[in-house]
Amino acid sequence: MKTLALTTLVIAACTGSAHAALIANGTFENGTIAPATSAYPTDPTMWPEGRYNVTNFDTLHPLWVDFYDHTSGNGESGFMIVNGTTEGNGPSWTDTVQVNPGTEFELSAWLASLYPTAIATVSLRVIGLGDETGGVIAQSDVTAPTDLATWEQRTMSFNSGNFSAIRIEVWDTNQIAGGNDYAIDDIALNAVPTPGATALASMGLLLGARRRRN
Repeated sequence: MKTLALTTLVIAACTGSAHAALIANGTFENGTIAPATSAYPTDPTMWPEGRYNVTNFDTLHPLWVDFYDHTSGNGESGFMIVNGTTEGNGPSWTDTVQVNPGTEFELSAWLASLYPTAIATVSLRVIGLGDETGGVIAQSDVTAPTDLATWEQRTMSFNSGNFSAIRIEVWDTNQIAGGNDYAIDDIALNAVPTPGATALASMGLLLGARRRRN
């Protein structure tokens, strides 16, 4: 029993951080983007550029397609809608996260398009934080889906380097007034297990299986 208990602890230590979501409310289930923030104001109509809101179905703008969130698919959770900027200001969404230095991470988000013209392009950026801002340590420019109301995942891998805190930012890069409208949901940051940790976890599973047979 002691061997099995130790094996279980080893597996948990190796795999737990790989599956722990580090971004709070990346699903927008509380009806806001908090604790994340935005450089954009909210707007009840979503007509002006550079505005955002959180909804669970109705996208507010009369020309935008209405659909459900990605998390539940039935409106029980929310998603963020953005009328993209034409002035290059932003970010539309940003959050600060505490991380372990020297760790591989995967940043992911689900995007959908609200209007068929000028499909939005979005820049996912990671800023290293410390005594002084370390600047952009990772960036990925992605495009929202061409088909309306269709959720597609976009991902980016990076290493946290020397930083124990990072700021994740989402920027609009299209900057076209007619269109450039998108939704975002299930923003997540997860640590990626190293090959050594994965091998150790596999060894633990094997030892546990042998222990149970004895």
